[in-house]
Amino acid sequence: MPCENKPAKSLLNGFKKTNQYGRDVFTFTIQPEKRFVPAGVGYTADISGSSGFDRDWFINGGNSRGCNKSQNGFYCAALIMIDGWEIKDDYPWK
Repeated sequence: MPCENKPAKSLLNGFKKTNQYGRDVFTFTIQPEKRFVPAGVGYTADISGSSGFDRDWFINGGNSRGCNKSQNGFYCAALIMIDGWEIKDDYPWK
């Protein structure tokens, strides 16, 4: 079976509430090149409109997936990755 671009969720606190992207749920994808990367990076970014690792795009991203409180936070794992796997001061949830 070929590798498909299907999101995989990581729940930090199991099924306890809040279960919200960017707070305790982070989404990763398995890319066709057999890479495991945050959603919004690579193939996912190509189909969603990003041209690369642009921090502003991950924060304000397309399709209401940006890492901010007015969008759903789907790209927050990608933001943490490009920030060197650290949560910066402007991260929307702490």
